[in-house]
Amino acid sequence: IGILSIFGKMKPEECHAHIECFGPFGRASDAEMASIGASVASQEEALRAMQRAWIAYRDATCDYEYSQWGGGTGGGPALIGCIMRETGEQTLYLLASRLGG
Repeated sequence: IGILSIFGKMKPEECHAHIECFGPFGRASDAEMASIGASVASQEEALRAMQRAWIAYRDATCDYEYSQWGGGTGGGPALIGCIMRETGEQTLYLLASRLGG
């Protein structure tokens, strides 16, 4: 889930400090969360509202982490790492809440 999904899939030299390497894994986590939500038809509207609020929270949190780098080169990796961490944690929350069935 999240950034942990890259372990065993890429060698470090293939993806050393390249933000774009994390994109496919972020999309996979987003798809996983969408499939969890799709299986909860009776709570669809409440889940949709929760996820929209969570996305705003995630984006604000990660924008803040990015801003701490003051435009430095660590900002991009910090942003991607934050997005991956927050997405992974939300996926675990949804799974633990048994929202997926």
